[in-house]
Amino acid sequence: MIWAGHHEVAGLSPSDTGPTIQFAIITNIHDPMLNLTENLELEPYLAESYEVAEDGLTYTFHLREGVKFHDGTDFTAADVKYTFDFYSDVET
Repeated sequence: MIWAGHHEVAGLSPSDTGPTIQFAIITNIHDPMLNLTENLELEPYLAESYEVAEDGLTYTFHLREGVKFHDGTDFTAADVKYTFDFYSDVET
């Protein structure tokens, strides 16, 4: 991908998101669990559906089947957990 902009890109991980141009690049190469519609409503993307517990603290995602990474491996719940743990770690 070639992208022209006025800032250097620090990296392609969502954890590197900084200026708006970086966010624009990252959102074009990483798919989200949920997507924001033009009406600012959440809709499932990598998740097929989701529920929020009554206490608002627990979210249950049902993953879309058949999703593959660029190398052909399956997208699984273990991948979601790894990513969540990665971004929850204050060291990363």
